[in-house]
Amino acid sequence: MFALFTMMIYTALDLLKNSMSSIRIVFALALLSVTFTANGQTDSVLVTKNFKFQDGVYQAFSDLQRNRPTWAWDSLLVVSATNPQTFLTQVDYIRHKNGAPIHLDSIWGIVISGIPYVRLPQGATPKSLTAFAGLRLRGIICYYTYEDVEQRTVEVKAYNPVTGVPFRKATLKKQETVEHQYMLHFITGETVKFNRENVVAWISNDERLTEAVAALPEEELEEKLFKGLLIYVDRYPVYTLKH
Repeated sequence: MFALFTMMIYTALDLLKNSMSSIRIVFALALLSVTFTANGQTDSVLVTKNFKFQDGVYQAFSDLQRNRPTWAWDSLLVVSATNPQTFLTQVDYIRHKNGAPIHLDSIWGIVISGIPYVRLPQGATPKSLTAFAGLRLRGIICYYTYEDVEQRTVEVKAYNPVTGVPFRKATLKKQETVEHQYMLHFITGETVKFNRENVVAWISNDERLTEAVAALPEEELEEKLFKGLLIYVDRYPVYTLKH
């Protein structure tokens, strides 16, 4: 427990040293307090990339930080469907067994088979039901994705087969599937888009890794940016409470 406490202190100091916002420091210190005062006899456990959380409904992100669902599944009536390929869950309703509903827009997320699913804003996907995106990566920085369909305007040209000169063009509306990628900070609860700028900001306490990510050529960015995030998560552990 002392080693765990020391590691979390260093994490908070790293955040402070590298001029991250004061609110992150407040959350970091609050997490320390929650972890070590909630139950003095409860051991903590490392949140690995594939860590399994307790199943259930989490009303607030702070509940997930402590690995303590607000309501366990066996106390609820749930109608939902999960696609394991897309890490997307759609929920029709969640109710207490006495029939009282739990309003989906009032919860942070859910955990199914150990995997946390973040509730997405209404309209984030073309799905008619409330959608939840699974955390594909767990650790001090978590990662999730979801797909949406966007309508874009494209210009189509018809070319003369002899001269190769376009002789007619038209503007068409085309639907395209777009992948949205996000990061979730396990200490602060902050969510931002997964891109080079935000990754560099969140890993700035690791000088060498930050320089490597910042120097990635554009043609290698899609392939290697996530690898840089994996390296950071491996280097900087974060903890939660055991079951």
